[in-house]
Amino acid sequence: MNKITSTNKPGYHGTRELEPWQKEAHHYQVTLRYDGREMQLDYFMGKAHTKPPTTFDVVACIIDDAIGFEDSTPLSFEEWCDDIGYDTDSRKAERIYNACMKQTAKLQVLLGENFHKILLMEEEEIKAICE
Repeated sequence: MNKITSTNKPGYHGTRELEPWQKEAHHYQVTLRYDGREMQLDYFMGKAHTKPPTTFDVVACIIDDAIGFEDSTPLSFEEWCDDIGYDTDSRKAERIYNACMKQTAKLQVLLGENFHKILLMEEEEIKAICE
């Protein structure tokens, strides 16, 4: 299996308004590469983190997000809220849900035919495919 690689640039390059915690966090524009494909995303780390994210840090995080949508059939907004404790009447929850769905779709394109296989990997296996 090919390796997942990444590069990152410090700073927020998006256009949406940030949550208060994100304004105080370390921001990175991350590009993941796998099998000739690329995926870009904004990645935030709390102030206590002093080193840039590793490929594994980013991949593990977005795989965790994706698992909520790919366990069997994609979850409805209501099911997703119920699973993680968000209020279904929250616009913030709906924004997060939509962002996770969009990110999961991008991850699926990045990983191609190995998407489901990688989602099912144990942590050590994921570390082994990250450079």
